[in-house]
Amino acid sequence: MRRMILTVGVLGAALLAASPASAQGKLDLGEKGQFILSADRLMPLFSYQSFKTGDDNNSDSTSSSNISFVTSNLTHRTVFDVPRLALDYAVIDSLTVGGSVFVGFDVGSDVTQKRNGTSTSTDGAKTNFFGFAPRVGYVLNLTHNIAFWPRGGLSYIRRSTTIKGQNDAEETTSANQFALDIEPMFVISPAQHFGITIGPNIDIPLTGTAKNERKANGRTDSSSVDSTQFYFGINAGLLGYF
Repeated sequence: MRRMILTVGVLGAALLAASPASAQGKLDLGEKGQFILSADRLMPLFSYQSFKTGDDNNSDSTSSSNISFVTSNLTHRTVFDVPRLALDYAVIDSLTVGGSVFVGFDVGSDVTQKRNGTSTSTDGAKTNFFGFAPRVGYVLNLTHNIAFWPRGGLSYIRRSTTIKGQNDAEETTSANQFALDIEPMFVISPAQHFGITIGPNIDIPLTGTAKNERKANGRTDSSSVDSTQFYFGINAGLLGYF
């Protein structure tokens, strides 16, 4: 409840701060030659995602939804909720081209067990991911401090998790996916050259694969299957334009 109150307060303060700024003239977001530096998906307010593994004859499907404020629930966070750094350029008035990148990895973790006074330690699971998403957009300045900036493009993501066991055994699960991204975002600009973005993000899978690889006793076994993930979320972020 406190997180909800804080989130509403932050957005409300931005709107109040924008009121006096409206007297300074028309919002100039998206003018020709302008760069827009964004931190996207900083605050995932709502997310829905569905997974499908297999083909049309044999498949498994799961879905989940999550509501959070200020930050996402790390237990349910996916690569679609991870903050992204983006750069866009206005090639002509209102028309932007650019893209976003995101990356993350576990530096390391240990799991220690003590049985009958004897301790054993093994490496914990390590996860890493990266992705990029080129896009085009069009800026519509609605008022002196509010703009509508719909964007669309493609994205590629890859995520892998490695677990090490006893006797140098190792198991790695990985997934990669190409998707169509749609981002119809609203921009609230409480001050010149600064804005708060809020709106839906839709990631529609085009193709994807999940792979499992296990190494043990000098032998490597691997298998792969079609796997896709659909995502819909409502996210907030920040941007600066110059």
